[in-house]
Amino acid sequence: MITRKGNPILQRKRWSLLLLIIFALFVPYGKAAEKQKASVRMEARPNEVYQGESFILKIYCDGFDNPAKPDMSYLSSEFQLEDLGAENRNSTMITIVNGQQSRIEDRGITYNFRLTPKASGRIRIEPPIIKDGNRTLTITPIEIEVVPPGKQDLVGLEMSGPKKEIYPLIPFRISLTVYVKALPGKYQDRDPVLAIADHTDPGALYIPWMEDGKLEKGLIPSKNWEDWIMSFRNTNGGFIVNNIRINDPFDFGFSMFQNRSRSALFLPPGQKTERKIANGQKISCWKYVFEREFQAEKPGEFSFDPASMKGVFASGNDDSSLKPENIYVISSPLTVRVKDVPEENRPKDYIGAFGEFTWKADFTPKKVRVGEALTLTLALEGTGSLLQVKPPLLESIPEIAKNFKVYPPSENITKNKAVFTWSIRALKAGKITFPAVPISYFDVKSEKFVSISSDPIPIQADPSEVLSTGTVPQNRKMSKSIVLTRSSEGIFANLTDPNGAINQKIALRDWVKNSLILFGSAFFFFCAVQILKKGKIASFRKQRENAHIARSDFQEGIRMLEQSGAEDPSLAASKIRNAFLVPVQEYFNRSIDTLTASETDAFLVRLSAQKNGAFLPDIRRLFEQLEELRYGHEKSTLLEIIRTAPALFEEWNEFLSERRTRKFLRNLMKKNKNDLSALKMILILSGILFCGITGCSSADQNDQKAFNEAIRVFDEAEQKESGLKEKTAQDKENEQKSDDARDLFLKSAAIYQGIIDRGTESGPLFYNQGNAYYRAGEKAKALACWRKAARYMPQNSYLISNIEMVAPKENSVRPLFELIFFWQNRIGYPAKYQLSVLSGIFAFAGFLGLLLFSLMKKDLSKKEAARYQRKRRFCLNITLIFGLLFAILSTSFLYDIYRFDYRQYGIVQAKEAIPRKGNSLQYEPLYKEALPELSTVSLLEDRGNWYRVKFSDQQEGWLQKKDLLVY
Repeated sequence: MITRKGNPILQRKRWSLLLLIIFALFVPYGKAAEKQKASVRMEARPNEVYQGESFILKIYCDGFDNPAKPDMSYLSSEFQLEDLGAENRNSTMITIVNGQQSRIEDRGITYNFRLTPKASGRIRIEPPIIKDGNRTLTITPIEIEVVPPGKQDLVGLEMSGPKKEIYPLIPFRISLTVYVKALPGKYQDRDPVLAIADHTDPGALYIPWMEDGKLEKGLIPSKNWEDWIMSFRNTNGGFIVNNIRINDPFDFGFSMFQNRSRSALFLPPGQKTERKIANGQKISCWKYVFEREFQAEKPGEFSFDPASMKGVFASGNDDSSLKPENIYVISSPLTVRVKDVPEENRPKDYIGAFGEFTWKADFTPKKVRVGEALTLTLALEGTGSLLQVKPPLLESIPEIAKNFKVYPPSENITKNKAVFTWSIRALKAGKITFPAVPISYFDVKSEKFVSISSDPIPIQADPSEVLSTGTVPQNRKMSKSIVLTRSSEGIFANLTDPNGAINQKIALRDWVKNSLILFGSAFFFFCAVQILKKGKIASFRKQRENAHIARSDFQEGIRMLEQSGAEDPSLAASKIRNAFLVPVQEYFNRSIDTLTASETDAFLVRLSAQKNGAFLPDIRRLFEQLEELRYGHEKSTLLEIIRTAPALFEEWNEFLSERRTRKFLRNLMKKNKNDLSALKMILILSGILFCGITGCSSADQNDQKAFNEAIRVFDEAEQKESGLKEKTAQDKENEQKSDDARDLFLKSAAIYQGIIDRGTESGPLFYNQGNAYYRAGEKAKALACWRKAARYMPQNSYLISNIEMVAPKENSVRPLFELIFFWQNRIGYPAKYQLSVLSGIFAFAGFLGLLLFSLMKKDLSKKEAARYQRKRRFCLNITLIFGLLFAILSTSFLYDIYRFDYRQYGIVQAKEAIPRKGNSLQYEPLYKEALPELSTVSLLEDRGNWYRVKFSDQQEGWLQKKDLLVY
């Protein structure tokens, strides 16, 4: 008996790794690799094509470590050029001869380009300029033969589009019509493409403007290209279009690694018609129209490259003379002209938009002090083109120029919405109405300009003390000798990583959705396992039924042999044979009636390897005797079968009922799965299924652009501020510089606010916005921003320093929940969300392992049972531990959601804010002293001009609204 210790594949891997290590130790003592000589060559595949047919140009650069990509733009006059990327061909070969090691290195890269010739003839392709240091390498030019389409009347291609100029956004159709000459004789009424589908290869049609990625910028299809081309799908025959391939669901190949895809066929409904050919004669043909609808977002000329057809079509004059003919035909190119809006009667406030839109304005906040920054948002939303849209000039409106100071806007333009955000300061106190802002756009349907205006917005500007010029506001605890310097990060300086614009906001619905996915998947797998268990019970019942049928067939076969004598025992022999094979029929892939004698004999030989299978040669002998009965027999054989078969049948059934035999049969037929490997597979599968559940996102391009712009404005403000000297009464220039610096800091904060208003929130965003507000003298707003930033990055040392330097020291009492969950204010709530979901995934994986082990058979040996119990306990511990972590972390995350999303807070911005026991000045003060400026409170109730709040010592009282900055 052959025994096997360990996994042979793993052993081979270990030996390979050991040999590789030994081999690597001697690598440094071999010969150094010789430097490969630099060379370049070109190759075209194929070197003969039809006009309009593409070919691949390869440029091989050998002996280069990292050669510069060749500039092929000089070929654009003769070819349509498409870059297909590069292939790295670096390789190393090591040889050892007589103990002497040598290494040969091949360094190179291949650049691939697809070229489509615009004209026919023999074209010489000149090589690009490639240098090796200061030496220009010589490259041999190549020539390619471009064959023009032949003259024929069998197939024709025509492209058509709008006959006149159109405005942007007006839908237009591009039609490609394929004409195929009708078949002669009795087949003239049959579709020629479908009629020859089984006799020739389908024609290959190439439509360059089919794929959306190859369309010119500013051209929008009404339907994506996959949906459009699939509407012409025809399984009975048609054309191959752009070599589109699909997987064949009816191809049941045995290799999972083979490419089972095939070319898809497309054919629009055919229509019989007549076509005029070159000599003016009209011929009968069938036409097939591929029509697609587009819109242009902007004025200009849009080119549609010619389509081409290559394939074999039937030609002839009568039924008997049909013959295949190779055809290549190309259509003419097409240009669609989209005209701009008319110059005549164009309004001055036209902002470059086409379509139909609404125009809305919003202010945040609507009540400020003079000099404080307001955020104005104007949104243009609707259907149409916004590619050329520009913000309106607010300074040109007299009412705005008179009452407000306006700073340059930031822009956020998407497909159907343009949002412009300005930072604006009121120049005087009182009730001011921000006037309506008029704009005009062009309605392409009516071909007229349309004027619309935003609604006027009332603003309340209260008098306010302006920060002394030339100074930076500091907390009383902050040393006057501290110099504020620009750095990538630090106290009162910005975080400049562009990833700061990534949205870290986690909504409650995200946690609910992912929790439902986890619990729903667990319930699904639980139900699936229960069904599998029932299936096992059904399989066990089936085995018992088979055993009963086998015993009945055996008894009937023996009785037939005893009664028939020597007349016709073939039927009885088949019943006895089948009685032996019915209990094991599940291990064969077909009916036992179709098994040959050699197959059953081979099966019994394999079973003979079992220790308790010594009697199996007697069964093989019995099967041979049964075969003899079926094709002629002797009486002695029949009598011997009647005598020996019953005992062999009982031994056979006892043999099959033993666990060792069942296990051997499962291994033999490859139906046994290793439990540990299956467990690993389940764990990996669960990880793959839920690897994206915590969400990974990148910064929006517009947000990142605005983020960088805000940092640039902040830097500009610092440069202005750094040039200030000590201010005197006569230094008017420094006074102006101070105002300009403050305005720039406010503009930087307004840009950050624009990003936040679009739904993006992150620690760096709030942190930088707080810095900008602080440098502009808005200490309450700065502290509110830093408090928000602490929700996302509570352990950031610079953020902690900023808050400690600005906020007053308070005798705070932590809630009981935060004492129990001691990490609550040390981990950001997005991290709590991710950890909770991750622990849920591990708990789910452990639960899957438990379900897997519940499917295993329990009739195991003592050693196997112990191993089974260890693994089951491991999965149970994983489920319980990570399930408990999921519950704890989820509770911690939900507490953050409650206190951050469903509660409001306030910063005391008054120098003397007196909390009272009721919502009136008649109530006595809650404390003997006024609250320190910049204290933080929690809002509990809004009543009239008062807020009921909770202070840091957990006492409740009332504060006037004017004393608080709510966030």
